[in-house]
Amino acid sequence: MPTLSECVFVWMRREFAGLLGVCEQDIRPDTPLARFLPSERRRAFWRLGQSRLGLRFPTLQLSAAMERTGNWLTIGSIARAVLYGLLIGPKWLTVPLVFLASIGSPILYHFFSLPWQTEHPDLETFGDLSQWLLARNMKKFRCEFGLVPNHDEIYSTIRAMLIENGVAPSAITPDASFSDLCDC
Repeated sequence: MPTLSECVFVWMRREFAGLLGVCEQDIRPDTPLARFLPSERRRAFWRLGQSRLGLRFPTLQLSAAMERTGNWLTIGSIARAVLYGLLIGPKWLTVPLVFLASIGSPILYHFFSLPWQTEHPDLETFGDLSQWLLARNMKKFRCEFGLVPNHDEIYSTIRAMLIENGVAPSAITPDASFSDLCDC
């Protein structure tokens, strides 16, 4: 009897082959995502997949280098605000300027960097993407295929939820407790 994961991969392969214009046999669980979905096309494909297939895709993020750039830009904005407040303006102006720089700069960076959010720390292959799609759309796939998830599929779903909420993928193991993983 096939598992829910196997059914989702076969379904995903059929649907993605049509969307990408490739043969179904070219998409295997170990096929790298970058082969058919280079990072410059990934964000557009995510939107297309969500609208046409009605699925929730994993959240894309900035690359580590872009994330560091945003952090340095924020620090630079705060330093500039402190400098302007101390050297040019009245001393009471320093606190509101620093507050605005520390809040406004990351928000603006996030808004303007959306087109470059094309990475995911846990997606390398189409097999990984299939597991994430199952985890993010468990109810839909359970109803569609009429199968109950096994232990590994439940673990993958919980792992995906934890990663989406900021827990490092390397910290998530079957033996880890929620209190160790989350700052509750």
